[in-house]
Amino acid sequence: SGGYSLCFSIAASAVGLLAQIKWDRQGLRTSLAFITGSAIICARGTPWLDASLSQLGAVPQDQLLSYTITNGLVVFLIGDAVKAVVAGFLLPGTWRLVNRLQKPKGDAE
Repeated sequence: SGGYSLCFSIAASAVGLLAQIKWDRQGLRTSLAFITGSAIICARGTPWLDASLSQLGAVPQDQLLSYTITNGLVVFLIGDAVKAVVAGFLLPGTWRLVNRLQKPKGDAE
């Protein structure tokens, strides 16, 4: 829905700011940065979906909240958690490799 798409750029900016202060160099902080991004997207995307479904009458009103949470939030939690854990393992190691490759090597002569 539009709420998720709209918040994606806000989440990307927030994660980018965290990366600028080097949160992407340590595993736990990297995972927290990814979780922050996902939380920003879900915090606005889920209510937007709820409002859209309500306006369209696509779901009975008495089932709307549970439907929205199940189909607009819960379905993403496992993927977001996996993404955060994988990033927490891979990104700091990638930075170590980049830094190692960028170190000037002594003159061969």
